[in-house]
Amino acid sequence: MNTMINVTVGNNTSRQTIIVPSSKTIREVFEEASIGYEGTMISIDGCPLNLGDLSKTLEQLNITDKCYIIATTKTNNAR
Repeated sequence: MNTMINVTVGNNTSRQTIIVPSSKTIREVFEEASIGYEGTMISIDGCPLNLGDLSKTLEQLNITDKCYIIATTKTNNAR
């Protein structure tokens, strides 16, 4: 079933809320929102993604209503 999901997607400095079908992959969500995710740690609702999860759909990850998908960049020189 292809339901619509309310997704807050972003990075360290900016976030936006978009509505996407549950058939979208995490990668497609980032691309639709024009958010770079290369070299970042990606988490959904605070839980880090596992290897290969970037290509899974929201439905495959059991997201049914809303979620936060955040790409966090770690900076080594932060104080």
